[in-house]
Amino acid sequence: PILWGDLETYSPVPIAHGVHAYAEQAQLLLFAYALGDGPVQVWDCTATATMPEELSAALHNPAVLLYFHNSHFDRTVLRHCGINIPLERWRDSMAQALAHSLPGALGTLCELLRVPVEQAKAKDGKRLVALFCKPRP
Repeated sequence: PILWGDLETYSPVPIAHGVHAYAEQAQLLLFAYALGDGPVQVWDCTATATMPEELSAALHNPAVLLYFHNSHFDRTVLRHCGINIPLERWRDSMAQALAHSLPGALGTLCELLRVPVEQAKAKDGKRLVALFCKPRP
């Protein structure tokens, strides 16, 4: 079984200070996920602190592999949230892309691989991350 995932977070510490420093104060905002070929779902952590049961079950099931892009960030944030998942369960699409001499940036990778627009990284994502996930001056 596979869990596909992506986290959106906020921290008063800039990510440029390092992922561990960032994650120590990170707040989980959104957790987008899909189980296998199922539909993408989004847990809005700001609306309810209770994790969806199927997501919790997948995270705690040792047979489920977790696929994230730049998983080091997600692993570190989840660990600081008290969810410690063994390294051998993680798969990283960015590392896989780089190992094949492809770009690591998700948007660029989607364009190069001609991923359909409705399935690719949101074009407005950087603006939204800057608005909701970064400290304001």
